[in-house]
Formats: sequence, structure tokens, C-alpha cells
Amino acid sequence: MSPIMLPAATPSAVAPPGPRWQAPDPWSGLTDPEAERHHRRRRLAATLRLFADWGFDEGVAGHITVRDPIEPDTFWVNPFGVDWGRMRVSDVVRVGHDGSIVDGRPPHGVNRSAF
Repeated sequence: MSPIMLPAATPSAVAPPGPRWQAPDPWSGLTDPEAERHHRRRRLAATLRLFADWGFDEGVAGHITVRDPIEPDTFWVNPFGVDWGRMRVSDVVRVGHDGSIVDGRPPHGVNRSAF
């Protein structure tokens, strides 16, 4: 099986600080920023469940993140202590780079190693 190749980041591909939205998103093709946000949250929850199926959920210290498309200085992350195999879209949490919770109510906070 060949590896998945992603395009190299260029200066124009790096998100500047602060809110921005470029429609349509080049990866999903969605033109609505809220729809793109929901799409990324769904994909994050699905990715966490897949990683659990593949056995990559040992312990509680792991995390997977995805950048928020509307406010790219924040990102979505799995909450601390929630079983990856049972992850739902409503479970993922949006945080700032300093670890402050912007959106969501994780039962045990977020994993500090994600920052």
C-alpha cells in the first residue's frame, strides 16, 4: 500500500492568525464555513473511532487535533479521558493554543500535551 501524499505547505497555505475563510475549502469543496466546521468535527470523531479500532487508543495520553476553519488560531481536540471508540461529534472540544476551552464541555478537561 502506498502512503498518502499531502501537498507541501507553502507560505500562502499557512493560516495567518485571526479569523479567515476561503470558500470553497480545497479539501472538502464545501462553501459554507459552518458546514466545513461540522465536517471537520465529524471527521475528527470518525478518525478517533478508527484509531481505537486499530488499537491506537492505549492509555489516556493521546490526542488528535484539527484546525478550526473559521478561527484558525483555535483547533478541535478530543477531550481527556473519553474512550476513543465511543467518540461523538458532540464530544470534541475547541481550544486555543494556550489550552483555554473555547467551545465544548469536556468532563475531565483536555490533554495538556496537545499544546
